[in-house]
Parts: sequence; C-alpha cells; structure tokens
Amino acid sequence: RSLKIHFSHLNPSRSRRAHAMAGAPQGGYNLEEVERVINDLYSNPANVAEANAWLVNFLNSEAAWEISVNLMNSQHQTVKFFCANALHQKIKNDINQLPQPAAVSLLEALLNILKQDLQQQVLTKLSLALVALALHFTSFDGQLQPLLLDNAAFLSLPQAAALEFFLLLPQEWDRWSLTKTRQDKALQELGLLLPRVVLLIQTLLSTATDDITLSRCLQALAGWCKFGMTLSNLKDTPIYPRVQSCLQSPTLGKPACELLEAAVNTETHPPEPDEVLLEVVAQMVAVQALYRQAQQAGNDEYCEGLCSLSRALMLRRPELMASGKGETLALAAWVLEMACHRNRGVSETGMEFFDELQTLPMDERHPDLRQPIFAQLTEAVALHCAPLGSDFTDWDSAGEDDPDDFHMYRRRVEEALLNSCVCLQSGCLTLLCEQLASKGTQSWQLAEGILFSISCIGLELGQITDRAQRELVQNTVAQLLGSYILPQSLPWHPMVQMTALSVMEQYAKFIGSNEALVGPCLELATSKLTDKILADNASKAFRALCSKGAVHLRDPTKVLGLVTIVTQNFAAIPRQALIVVVESLGRVLSGMPGQSTPLLEHLCTPFVVRLKELTDSASGAFIKASTLSEVVHCIQLLAAAIRFLESKGQEGGHPVVGLLGSVWDGLEATRTRFGSDPEVVGALCDVYIKGMKQAREEGEQLLVPLVNAAVGSFRSSRAEQALECISVAVEVFGKVAGAAESFGGLLGELTTVAFEAIQEKGPDSCPELIAALFEMLYRYLLFCPEGLVPHPVFPTCLQLACACLRLRQKDPVRSVLVFLDRLVNLQPPLWDLHVQAWMDASGEALYQGVIFALADSCPSEALPRLSPLLYALNARFGATAGHWLQRSLLSEQFPCTLVDSECKQSFVTANQKLSGNARRFQALVQDFAQICRRQQTADALIAYQM
Repeated sequence: RSLKIHFSHLNPSRSRRAHAMAGAPQGGYNLEEVERVINDLYSNPANVAEANAWLVNFLNSEAAWEISVNLMNSQHQTVKFFCANALHQKIKNDINQLPQPAAVSLLEALLNILKQDLQQQVLTKLSLALVALALHFTSFDGQLQPLLLDNAAFLSLPQAAALEFFLLLPQEWDRWSLTKTRQDKALQELGLLLPRVVLLIQTLLSTATDDITLSRCLQALAGWCKFGMTLSNLKDTPIYPRVQSCLQSPTLGKPACELLEAAVNTETHPPEPDEVLLEVVAQMVAVQALYRQAQQAGNDEYCEGLCSLSRALMLRRPELMASGKGETLALAAWVLEMACHRNRGVSETGMEFFDELQTLPMDERHPDLRQPIFAQLTEAVALHCAPLGSDFTDWDSAGEDDPDDFHMYRRRVEEALLNSCVCLQSGCLTLLCEQLASKGTQSWQLAEGILFSISCIGLELGQITDRAQRELVQNTVAQLLGSYILPQSLPWHPMVQMTALSVMEQYAKFIGSNEALVGPCLELATSKLTDKILADNASKAFRALCSKGAVHLRDPTKVLGLVTIVTQNFAAIPRQALIVVVESLGRVLSGMPGQSTPLLEHLCTPFVVRLKELTDSASGAFIKASTLSEVVHCIQLLAAAIRFLESKGQEGGHPVVGLLGSVWDGLEATRTRFGSDPEVVGALCDVYIKGMKQAREEGEQLLVPLVNAAVGSFRSSRAEQALECISVAVEVFGKVAGAAESFGGLLGELTTVAFEAIQEKGPDSCPELIAALFEMLYRYLLFCPEGLVPHPVFPTCLQLACACLRLRQKDPVRSVLVFLDRLVNLQPPLWDLHVQAWMDASGEALYQGVIFALADSCPSEALPRLSPLLYALNARFGATAGHWLQRSLLSEQFPCTLVDSECKQSFVTANQKLSGNARRFQALVQDFAQICRRQQTADALIAYQM
C-alpha cells in the first residue's frame, strides 16, 4: 500500500539545496521517473555516472521516503533492492528528521512489505531497515514494546522474515550508539523478545531440513544471548537437545559451538552452577573422534568452533577448568592437540587457552595442569607450531605463505613459550635442548623451529634470580653452544644459521659470563658478516656479545684481531650490518683505557681512506647518487665508531678528540665538496654532535672548527641537523668563560639564514627547521641565556614564535611552546632588562596566540606543553593575564564559534580558581581544548566550579 508521510515538521533546507544543485525541478519526483532512472543505473553503462548523481540527490530529498516504500511494489528486482537499501540508509542517517507519526507509519509499511515473497538480497536489506527502526525506538522510553513487540503485524511475520530480523538485530546492536542508562533499558526491552525468538527457532529447528536454515537459526540464537540467554536458560529450552545433536554435525558443529560459546560468555549472578559447565565439557570431549575426522578432512571451521568454545570455558571459569573435575583434564589434553592444528587460527586459540590457565596460581590447579601440561605444550609448540613449512626456501619466494602473517603467528608462538618458561624456568631450556638432540637432525625445519623456540625464552631466562636455576641455564647454554651451534652440526640451511645467531644474541648475558665462550661466539658471528643473508643477524649477535662480554675483551691482541677482520672485509660487509659492528667495537674500545686511540684509528682507517678517495675523485657539477650514498655511509661509520667511546680518564687526551683532529682536514674537504647535499650535511653533523657529546669539556679545542663547520653547513644547505649541532655545543660549552660572546656572535648568522628560509617557503612548509631553530633557542635559554636575550635578533625570534603558534604540526609547535615556557620563567636581571618591555608591548598578542592555539590549531600531542606555558603566563602577569584571557575569548577572531559565552565564562572562572594548582589547571586546559574540538560538552567544566 502507499505510504503517506507529511513533512511539514522537517527542516527541508538540506534536501532542497541538494535538489537545486542537481538541476532537478523544484516540483519534486514521481514514481515512474525514479523507477526509470534506477533501471538506467543498472542497465545502461553509458549513463551510470549521470544516473548515480541524480539518485544521490533523490535520496537526499523528502520524497525519497514515500517513493522508496511505494516502489517496493515494482516488478523489477533491481528497483526493489535499490529502494530497500535506500530505506535502510535513510533510517540509519535521517530517521530523526521524521516526526513520530511518520516513523510509526513507516514501521507499518515495512512490516506489510515483509509479508511479501521477497528475494533473499531484498529481504536482507529490508530487514536491516526494520532493525534500524527498531533500534531507533530503543532510544526512547516505552516505545519499543507497544510499537514493535506487541504489534500484531510484527508477531505475524513469515518465518523467513522473522528469522532474518532476529539474525540481524544482534549484529546491528553492536554498532548502535546509546548512553549507558538508555542501553541498559534497551537491553531489558529486547530481552522481552527472547521467548519469541526461542519459539521461532524451536519451530524452524523442528521443520527445517536444510543445513543453511538450521545454521542461521543457531547463529540468530547465539546473537540473542547478549540480551540475557544464559547457558542454564538454554539448557532448559526444548531446543537444547537439538543443539547437542548439532554439535556432532560436521556442517552444523561450528554454529552450535558459537551458540554455546555465546551462552557461556553471558554474565550471570550468581555464576552458572559447576555441573552446567561440566556438562558442556563432557559433551565436547565426547566428539574428539569427530574433531580428528574433521581435521583430516580439512574442515577447519568445525575445529575452530570447538577450540573457541574451549577457550570461552577457560575464560569464564578458569578455577573450575583447572580443578580436574569432570572431563576438564581430558579437555586440557585435547586443547593441547588443538594448539598444534595446521590452521593458525585454531592453533592460536588453543594457545590462548593455556595463557589463561597460567593466570591461576599453581596451588589452585590440579597437579597435572602445572609443570606437566606446560612441558607438553613446550614440546608441542616447538615441534609442530614453530617450524617453517616443508616447501619454504626464503621469505622472498615464500609462495602462498604470507611472511607478515607467519611472523605474527610466530610472535604468538613466542608468547606461548614465554608462558611455559615462566612455569618451567630452566627446565624449559633443558626440555628444548633435549628435543634438539633427539629430533634436530631429522630436518632443517625442525632444527630451525627448535632453535627459534630456544631463542624466544632467552630474555625471560635472563631475568631469573635464583642462583641454582641460573647455573642450570648457564650449563645448558654451554652444552648447546658446544654441541650444536659452534661446531655447526645441525642440518645446514640459511634459516638455521640465522636462528642460531639469534640464539647467541638472546643468550649473550649467559655467554658473556663465560670467558671460554665469548671468543668462539664472536669468531662465529664475524665469519657470517660477509654473507648478505646472515649479516643482519650476525651483526646483532656481535653487538650483544660485545655488550655483555665486554669484561672479557680487554686484551689488545684479541680486540686487534676483531678490528682487523672487520677492516679487511670492510667492502664486503653490508652497510647496516657494518655500522652495527663498528658501533659495537667502539663500545669495546671504550673499556680499554690507554689502548683505545691506536685501535680506534686502525678501525676507522678504511672508511676514512675511502672517504678521501670519493672526495678527491668527485669532479664536475654532476655527482652520482651512488657516490653520495657511499660518502654518507663512510661518514656514518665514523659516527658509529665514536658513539659509545667514553674517556674514563685516559692519558693523552680523549680518543675522540685525537681521531677527529687527525681526520678533520678530510672531513672539511668532504663538506666543501658535498656540503650542499642535505644527507651529507646530516651525516657530518651527526659526527660533530657525537664527538661533542662524548668528549664534553675535553673537546674544547675542537669547538671552534666544529661550530664553524656546522654554521657553514647550515649556510649552504639549511639542514636542520646543523642547528642541532649548535644546540649541543651550547649545552656542552654554554657555561665556559666567553661563551656568551662566542655563541651570541653565531646567533645572528644562524637566525638570518633560518628566517630567510622560513620567509621564502612559509612556516607551514618548514616544520623541521622551525622545530630545530626553537630547540636551539631553548638550549640558549637554558645554558647560555646571555648569548640570546640581549641579542638584537631576540625580539624577531619572539615574533616568529608568536606566528608559529598557529601551526598544526606537532614538532614545531611543541618546540615553540617549550621555548616560550622557559622564557616566561626567566629570572631577573635578564627579564627586567630585555624581556619586560617586549611583553608590555606584545604580551597580549602572545597570550591570544596561545588561547587560539588551545581552541583550534594546537595538535593534541603538543597540548601537554601548552598548559604549563599558560599557567606560567597567569602566574607571571596575574590580573593582567585574566584581562587578556577575557579579551581573547570575546575576540571576533576566536576560532571556535561553537563555544557559547557561558562556557567561556566558566573557563575564565575556573582559570582564576586554579591559579595555585598546576595539575588541576592542566586538566582544565585539556578539557576546554576538547570542548572546542567537539570532543566533550561544556558540562566538563562543571567540576571546576566546585
């Protein structure tokens, strides 16, 4: 029948505006016209774009409600589908535009249409529309019951339509947004429908003959469990025996498990009786044979359903599932089998069962569910889950296996092994080594899988504090290395070699305490550095061994041997691996007072020589990208060598000073030749920064050349790393005699170049440069304020800071806020002599900029730095700051028009009340920012009025 809905109460501006944009006549739409355009959309490819645009505007119109309902009588299925989908979308998005009588009329129309014989796709869309309308009624007290639940038309829906509604409503409920109070009431109202759902399911289960209908019935009932169907309730219904029989069906087993799982997950007070849960456990154990048949047949869905139900039982009542009552021990043993399933989803679910078991204290578990079950889990995971596939060659040719997916699965395997290790302690490593001895030679996949399992628990074992347990681990590691890894006696494959190196990395703490193992392990790691496949793992193992075994690396001859191996293979070791190795050797040299300087020079000689060759050979304006890349790499190696090189009271000066002094001419030649390239400048500045950080005051003799080089680099490239270099110089040398004059002299040139770059590109296009500039100015304020505040360029810096408050990038805004916060907290006499006058003239503009940033532009990551600045401004300027705040909020330029005057006044009042409470003030600022961004309502400020 036709639906007549009056739209006199609606605001039609939106639909009329859209209608006018489409060029459609203002007279409206008619059935024939809409039906013709819908048919054109689906049947005429040439007119798809035009028809789609026309229909979009139609759907935004008032006429779409009535016409869509009436076209459900069309003879064309495509028209019915389009209109059913249109009704669903309009109810979801525009139902609040309909007056209550119109919404009730729409409900009656939908119920009448659902009595027709509809195609499944149309039925689904129309049922979704009915579900959306029903959920809309839950937003109001007392409407769902009379309008829907007691509606004769609803109660007389055909079984197919009713089932579709009951199947879809729980799914859509999870996407529905309600307040907690309204949600609780809606749950009670929907719970009243449970008897109707059970009755319908009971009827269908008794008459349906096809598995699809039966499966949908079980899925629908599973969804309605969230509205109050408990396991005990389900057990008392007439359909429970049918559910039990479905559990034994290969096709219906999964939906039956999902229904039981949903019922188990329903919270009950008091809890479900033990016997109810144990009965489900017994029913599951009874179908083990069917599980194995399904596993062999590749019916992973059935296996997944059973495994998920097992996990749900453990999550719901872990103390019962670990008690040994009933068939719980048999179920635990079976889940152990599930954890080894070839389907990774089933396997991960099985592992989660034991994760939850491990949350129970040992004395609350059956003895079999303590160490014994986790010993079995360790063995099962290592032998069946961790190994790579039999067809695996390498990650680049992994075939259908997704490397990312497998890596995620292996992380899940690692978590399971860590849980076992927490339970078994050193026994976990002993068990895995026994498996390696008995099965590691059968295939490279098994060897790699067991080694991977061993590597997973290395860091956990390193946390053991019990001395006896640590000694057991120490002895087992020595046997593992001596029998398998060092002699390389396992089946050869690159993956086995990689994982063996990872084992050395993870157990470096134990290797480092055994001098007899450190040398051979380092020898093995260095021998793999030139292998492109193994280099990354080898370098990581090398780094860990140098770090944990440094106490045994004090013999200059041994260290010279390591350095020589690296320098001789300088060109053959992959770049990133070489950086790691050089960095590690620098750390070793740091612990060799008196011997580090010659060894450091020996280490750096190859790449210093190569850098000179590259610089000397570069000619002409065009330089190859490969040349620039190699130049950057050589400089990065130099930075890596000195990164951890501490002085520790060495005679003859700091080794970093000596090294940089010896190679300075070469570095300057490189800067002169390649100084316009930002990457080269960045690498050089990294050397300067690391040199100053390590040498500290001992590097004062290098200060002038380092600073001059940084300034020259900034002048030629405008690279922000040069400003970072000056920041470090100010931090290290800002307090020495004459620093203010020296660093003040640099400031003019640096800021001139920076201002030119920012003015040329605009602040929005220079976030990194602005962040580096104000980080440098902040260091000036901290360590050498006399070099900045009296400088003629200082007021310009403050003006730029005010301008940058409107930026939306987090790093520059955060740097500006930190700089200004430090400035506002500056003490006399610098404040009185050089800042007060500027604040008198421009303080209100600064304050307004801070408030506007708070209300609109300040990124959320920078907001924690804004509140301390605002708090400091209030503390410094008192009542004057209060006037600035009021004028900022009342300004026509205030960026947030949605905040009313009452909310603004509440913020002003709270701002005054919290003048002595910094933490509370920070919360106030955060809440007001969220109000301005429509993430909170003005009610958030009520708490600050009390």
